[in-house]
Amino acid sequence: MSQSDRPRGGVPSESADYSESSLGRVNGMEPGSYAVVGASMLQQRRLEIVANNLAQVNTPGYKADVPVFRIEKTSKTAGQGSALGDDVVQQSAWKFTHINYKQGSFRKTNNPLDLALNGDGFFVLRSPGGLRYSRAGQFGLNRDGVMIAKQGWPLLGVDNGEIRVPNASSQNSGIFINQTGQVYSNGEVVGQVQIIDFPKPYALEKRGFSSFSTVVPGQATFKPESTDILQGYIEGSNVNAIAEMVKLIEIGRLYETYQKTIKTFDSIDDRAVNDLGRVEEIQ
Repeated sequence: MSQSDRPRGGVPSESADYSESSLGRVNGMEPGSYAVVGASMLQQRRLEIVANNLAQVNTPGYKADVPVFRIEKTSKTAGQGSALGDDVVQQSAWKFTHINYKQGSFRKTNNPLDLALNGDGFFVLRSPGGLRYSRAGQFGLNRDGVMIAKQGWPLLGVDNGEIRVPNASSQNSGIFINQTGQVYSNGEVVGQVQIIDFPKPYALEKRGFSSFSTVVPGQATFKPESTDILQGYIEGSNVNAIAEMVKLIEIGRLYETYQKTIKTFDSIDDRAVNDLGRVEEIQ
């Protein structure tokens, strides 16, 4: 799956209208149908999020998305001049997508340029669109000996500059990175990996390639004191594949139930119309 430096396409932005209240524009819909169709729309939203999580289950540093909903009451017929009064419908509406920042499991690679963060914080990368923050620790060297992420973005050191590793062998055997992030090449210190963290709850936005940008300009950062760097490891996705598959089955069953309920309401409406016609004929 291709990725780019933008919010993930699999997760629509908060401007998308997935709430049941959007159904208020449909005139003549009965409250029961109104609620069920809205619930179906929310399950569709859940399906998009779960499917995207499953697609990223093997992506290093990926953080799972979690949908957050709210319960609200709305008046379906408000402003329509109904003689029977307003139909009040209790409904669920999508509020936003929460990012689960829980640490993923570590996988040993023995590649000296693969790094994992044991604790809070993020690596700092310089992308064409600005600074990006990531826990995906698959790094390499470009032709100039600069440490870069898989997408080519330079990894920044504590001086906010690039980390250059001169005289590295083709197997990178002379490179050692200790737990504090100091980078050694053939026994000499050539730089130190910068690790930063943000106040919680994080005000970050997904930007592709398992990276994030800050939502608040000039947001305060600090160095996490208890975080260690593990050389030769990468942090995997924190998506729980089994839990997501269970959600997928649940969504399918709920969606099927909602569709049957909608058909039942349609059948009741048709029967009511036919019965009303027969009553008028008798009169």
